[in-house]
Amino acid sequence: MIYDGIKSKIKHFHPVFHSITPEGLNSRLTFLQQCMRPGDTIPTVSKNDNGTQTLLYNDVTNSVFGAPPICVLRIGDFFHTKIAIDSLSIKYEDGRFDLNPEGIGVQPMIADVSISFNFIGGHGLAGPIASLQNALSFNYYANTEMYDERADSTEDVTSQYDAEIFEDIKNQIGVIESDDDRSNTTDGGVPIGVPLTTFLDPNNLNLVSGTITYTEIMKKLIDSTKSSLSTTIDTLEKINSEFLIGGLQILTKDRKYVDGYIGVGTTDNVKIFGKGDSIQDKVENLITKAKEDVDNDLCPAIDLVANQNFTDQEIRKVKNQIKSLIDAKKDTMIGSLENYSTQIGNEELKLINVIDKVNYVNNAHDGYINNKGNVIVYNISGTTQVTPPVEASVTNTLQELNTDTNIIKNSLNNFYNQLNNGIIIPSGNTEYNDDFVFSCLLGNNIITENENRFFMLFGNDVLTDPVKFASSIVSPVQNTANDITWNSFVLNNLGWNFSLNINTGQYVNQAIPNGLYSNYEVSKKTVDDSFKKFRDDYFNNTFNTFKPYNESKTRILTYEIILTSTSPYDTELKDIYSDSNSSGDKFNLKKTFT
Repeated sequence: MIYDGIKSKIKHFHPVFHSITPEGLNSRLTFLQQCMRPGDTIPTVSKNDNGTQTLLYNDVTNSVFGAPPICVLRIGDFFHTKIAIDSLSIKYEDGRFDLNPEGIGVQPMIADVSISFNFIGGHGLAGPIASLQNALSFNYYANTEMYDERADSTEDVTSQYDAEIFEDIKNQIGVIESDDDRSNTTDGGVPIGVPLTTFLDPNNLNLVSGTITYTEIMKKLIDSTKSSLSTTIDTLEKINSEFLIGGLQILTKDRKYVDGYIGVGTTDNVKIFGKGDSIQDKVENLITKAKEDVDNDLCPAIDLVANQNFTDQEIRKVKNQIKSLIDAKKDTMIGSLENYSTQIGNEELKLINVIDKVNYVNNAHDGYINNKGNVIVYNISGTTQVTPPVEASVTNTLQELNTDTNIIKNSLNNFYNQLNNGIIIPSGNTEYNDDFVFSCLLGNNIITENENRFFMLFGNDVLTDPVKFASSIVSPVQNTANDITWNSFVLNNLGWNFSLNINTGQYVNQAIPNGLYSNYEVSKKTVDDSFKKFRDDYFNNTFNTFKPYNESKTRILTYEIILTSTSPYDTELKDIYSDSNSSGDKFNLKKTFT
């Protein structure tokens, strides 16, 4: 043995044989002394006229006539019985005293204890046996009951070992009971379906069969579909509310993991929203070009500033302020859009996990990964227990499951097409490009790239409070001779009239026709109306009570486990429960969106 630290300085030190505190030594010695003394005096029994017996302790309870102390001795599985200690000797080594200046005072550090005792009764694994042992007894040692049937048994270990052996056999041949724990399905520890019955062929131990139901996974497919699509449209509405169509244009352009498959085979036959790609690059491009617009006098907020009676110093201050506001938008836009993309993606990943499992079943297979890491593959087939009404072509429960899965596929594709039919996912002349030569739906006026950029950054600020936004731009030149002029100039460029009416003595606070503010209102209303139409005409009617098929269908299929020739289905099942992403840009078997 190799000792470290203080252990190496004290020969053969081991804490199991030593008290680590003086109090610990005291308490151990006290316990040994108690084992040598009787308890309270045994009372006498008194009976009254009614025959009721009572115990009389009289005046003395502390005498030698008390219950003898009986202890239980256990050493491993060899000794386990009751004992009566008949002698105790303690030897304290000379010179081994603990001074304890801050504790309980001077006392010995080491006590050498010798005990002699008598065994009372027999030994047992579960506990002492309350019977004396004679020449015809066999419980002189506790573990004798493990191998000698003549010994008294105190613990039934046969059922325990039988259960362990049976469980191991079940894992090897692929038997899963219907009541087995299904909380570990993320690890593949149970089949995708829920087994109902199991039959082991006595003539072929490599063949296990039975019935299995898929009600649970098909219900989960409905719930995951509804949750994913609801999250997608809710999140896109939040983006529109915060960043108007500009945020939608950035997020929805260049999405990954849109295409995949569901059902039988691996055809690219279904689409989901996917994950926005290169969001940061697009925002940084927007920020860079918007700041160039400021330097080149192309920023709409200070349009024709050179024609005004402002000093060069004031113009520089205002330009720098606008660029500071642009920079402040960068982290906000990137953070928010990435977070929104993640919200959509997280729900889609849950749906993908369910789709992958349903695909495996649709292709006539199921299975699980046993506790040794081996894959048990089921070959499944349908029964005639279909749930009416069904299509004429559906004659068994596997075909029924295929047909219902196809309904989900159509629902996902319809949702995707509806998003693209309007302007929720901008396309055509509203689709994003790095030159910003596209429409932001700002009315019928000719809109330039620099105007698009300013709208994408500050459209919501202008619509929320143009006066406040103008004040933030001209804040560096406030309290100067031109501060009122600057404020009016920027407000007019923003398409807002805020001036004093000489006749009424009140300030006029209204949008200028065909100005920036009015154009921004047109864009916002157009997109808001598109979302409303999407919900009213399609989404609410379809998904508020989304019941594409009967959730409670029993979906009973038969399964058969053949423990040979499982490739490639064993690898496919492992891929479902793996933490690693599949290769390629298809959404199937994706665990994270990178």
